[in-house]
Amino acid sequence: MLHYSEPLVRELYDELHKYPAILFKVHTSICRETLESTAHDLADEYPNAEWFWSHPSEGGTSTPVPVLIMQNREHLSNARNDFKILKRYGK
Repeated sequence: MLHYSEPLVRELYDELHKYPAILFKVHTSICRETLESTAHDLADEYPNAEWFWSHPSEGGTSTPVPVLIMQNREHLSNARNDFKILKRYGK
């Protein structure tokens, strides 16, 4: 897990093809709304990445600390397609 910073996001975005996902720990003082807004802004700025967020205030299976998750959009699409095929036709 990496600590979120804009320079680090820029650097890792260019390396995203090497990783299934990159998890960024965000400062614990961030509120849920700001975290969600940041994820939307990052999605606009980095179109080849899919952005997810998790905040402990959501409860349930949320992460215990605020996080942003960056995934390669192409890898995620392929994984989703593979899952659909497995679900439809079994192993």
